[in-house]
Amino acid sequence: MIAAFLVLSAGCSKKTEPYAPTTPAPSAGIYDLNSRIPSSGAVASRQISAQVRTVVTSDNVNDQLEVRFTTIPKPATGEEHLLLTFIKAKGQPATAYRYFGGAYYLNAAPYALFTDDVATIIPTPSGGFSGMFSAKCSEQVGTPNQTDYTIVNGTFTNARP
Repeated sequence: MIAAFLVLSAGCSKKTEPYAPTTPAPSAGIYDLNSRIPSSGAVASRQISAQVRTVVTSDNVNDQLEVRFTTIPKPATGEEHLLLTFIKAKGQPATAYRYFGGAYYLNAAPYALFTDDVATIIPTPSGGFSGMFSAKCSEQVGTPNQTDYTIVNGTFTNARP
């Protein structure tokens, strides 16, 4: 009886990694969106979880890869999107994509274009793309409601169409 208990309890022990790093699920992304209204000094910060997909378009000279983030769940203020654009010369391998620019959208309208932005992208063996990004942007520039945004800790994993 004791031997049976020891065998059963040995089968139930399982080691877990208590400090496993958090990474986005496949075709998902995360980033921190920090906002500040200079006229009032009001600040806010939130971590965004997003579904991520890619769209590729081509012309005679370039291939353009858009990495599109859609915030989930949809915020009360409306649909929220983040767009990163990468370009490479037509015919070059996927490793040749270089960051071109980005924008933040609210309700399908351009809300703010990025400045001081950085992004990297790496093709994955399964045909997707993974990467990291950060940026700054402002909307309603020159008004009392001007809002400055900082986007940090942005990552996406295995984004695909």
